Amino acid sequence: MVELGQTVKDVVTGFTGIVTAKVEYLNGCLQFHVRPKMSTAKKGEVPKYPDGKYLDVEQLVVVSKRKIKLQLRPKPSGGFREYPS
Repeated sequence: MVELGQTVKDVVTGFTGIVTAKVEYLNGCLQFHVRPKMSTAKKGEVPKYPDGKYLDVEQLVVVSKRKIKLQLRPKPSGGFREYPS
């Protein structure tokens, strides 16, 4: 079973990357968005972010079950403010 954050490989093309999104269509088709690792840029060059691909679940093989998790910090919402009366 493919899960978000796992590293997978496309058995048809050899495309490898991390699963970042899941799409399930009304007709039952299940696809995952796979994004490759960032290319290494030489000193002084701007790093390039390669495009990901949506691939059918049937042609994906899990390479690493270790999941990548983001450490997001909560930001102040700027919500209601109390004023002294």
